[in-house]
Amino acid sequence: MIKSNSKIQQFPAESRILQIMKVESPGLNKAVISDPDVRYTALENYPEIQALQGFIVSPNYHMISELTEFHKIFYCSIGSALLIKEESTPVFISQGTAIHILPDEKWQILLGRGPQQWLFAHWIKNHSAIPTHSLMESRPFHVPSCSQVVGDLCKRAIEGIERLDRYPNFNLAWINMLVHERNKSVRHFRLTPLFNEAGGAIGELVHAIKTRPENNWSLSCAAAVAGYSPFHLSRLFKATANMGFPEFVDRCRTEIAIERVISSNDSIALISDQCGFGSPQAIRNALREFTGFLPSELRIQNPCD
Repeated sequence: MIKSNSKIQQFPAESRILQIMKVESPGLNKAVISDPDVRYTALENYPEIQALQGFIVSPNYHMISELTEFHKIFYCSIGSALLIKEESTPVFISQGTAIHILPDEKWQILLGRGPQQWLFAHWIKNHSAIPTHSLMESRPFHVPSCSQVVGDLCKRAIEGIERLDRYPNFNLAWINMLVHERNKSVRHFRLTPLFNEAGGAIGELVHAIKTRPENNWSLSCAAAVAGYSPFHLSRLFKATANMGFPEFVDRCRTEIAIERVISSNDSIALISDQCGFGSPQAIRNALREFTGFLPSELRIQNPCD
């Protein structure tokens, strides 16, 4: 059973402070060769797409996830959430994450604090235009870790949220590419940019930070490890990662802390020390800033503090 944190309530849809837009597409157009005068015909049961955007004051459930008779795709452009399934450890997802949920599986999505922008699509089983197979499993995946094509389609879908009903074939391509490439991502969320996969001195430095987050990673110490001057390392991170080095370190530590908070029974004080935060308040501040959740909220199914 899902154990709900007493501080989190499940609000009815009408009280949600979000703008939800339903895309009513005329259907997928396909050529009919037999009659040149009738060039198009509508494909029945076209996937339904919804856009959700707004600001969440406190963690809030989104109930579209309970449409268990359908395939579902959720894509997070901005924001964060916990995916919650009975008898399973909650899964944290953030900006750039998508999840394909199979029919007959009931998941709940708990949206985190702060700005949110999502696209949701659902479609019937055995849809003729969206091939799936019986060996598939529901899974989240990180879109920027997939091919550039998938990333570009997601970007265009978000940019054209208000015009999606005009491009039914594009919508179908977007859904199919997400389904097709869902297994190409090892991680399902990131709080740091992908440049940290690069080799060389920077790649080694990032690897060291993520494997030994409890160490002192001041700018001067990190510069000594990378073989750069502190000034050059600072400029490099601002130019390449679009953030300062201290923020990058905090995000690395938070990535590690999220998984430990969710999956272990260790105290927040212990996890704070293990991840290099120094105090329980510091880890609470970092989790709230970068995830939209407090530690107790991330442990919605595993309360131990």
